[in-house]
Amino acid sequence: MITVKQVWEDLPTKDTPQNICVLDIETAGLSARYYPVLLLGIAYVEENHWIIETHLCENRSEEPLLLLQWARMLHRFHLFFTFYGKGFDIPFLEERARRNQVPISLPRERHFDLYERGPLKQVEKLQGFERQDTLSGKEWTELYKKFEKEKQPSQKKALLLHNQEDLVGTIHLLLSREELRGSLNWRFLGERYLFETIPSPGNLRLLAVDMENRLWCRDLPLLSFGKYHFLNIGERFDELSAQQKKSLLLLEGRNPKYANIYSLENDKDLAPFSVDNHWRQC
Repeated sequence: MITVKQVWEDLPTKDTPQNICVLDIETAGLSARYYPVLLLGIAYVEENHWIIETHLCENRSEEPLLLLQWARMLHRFHLFFTFYGKGFDIPFLEERARRNQVPISLPRERHFDLYERGPLKQVEKLQGFERQDTLSGKEWTELYKKFEKEKQPSQKKALLLHNQEDLVGTIHLLLSREELRGSLNWRFLGERYLFETIPSPGNLRLLAVDMENRLWCRDLPLLSFGKYHFLNIGERFDELSAQQKKSLLLLEGRNPKYANIYSLENDKDLAPFSVDNHWRQC
């Protein structure tokens, strides 16, 4: 199996956290029942640069090695981003893993699909990204058949470039989602990723997942004033300054204030207010 790592210095990171990964696969066909995965590509941030790491089978018999790389990635990254991964990449990987008797799965809580209407190449143009790669999916598969027999460097380069630019296009889409990307660093609470918040009249339920795929819950009592919802610290609330109250604002309307939720885990001044609201497995 061929493994290639490249630093893409021209791609901005915009404070993207290091424990997330952008994922894309290439296959020998559209049906996971009959066709193997041939390439697994990932992109992640390391030392403030995007790294694109590609694993390419030299022949179809190496698919189990590729699936082993996928299993390792599940313990290497916390959150995975794809373009149409819910419809293709993730179920394809899981079916191929099952057929190779190495059942591994990525729960929906650790996967974010950035799919927007239309094919990726069309979305990329809206983001201002111009490709060098010209291969369609079908052409990629035909080229792989030639590479499997001939092993020409030019063939390998074209196969890798197609997947690398799929990843770069998805990265541009992720970076364009300002609200989502901006919240990511605040949603990693220790070893857990906060994937959902559920407000009720008096509580805010936090739902998180760890890298062992365990689900965790935590309920925070709320005080509500109009559209603002604060951590309920009882009678002491009225004694706080405006700035202190702002730091306890957990919801504005129904929009979570991730930075303030994060502070409950990490700020020594806020920790005493939430000591009775522990995480528990759901």
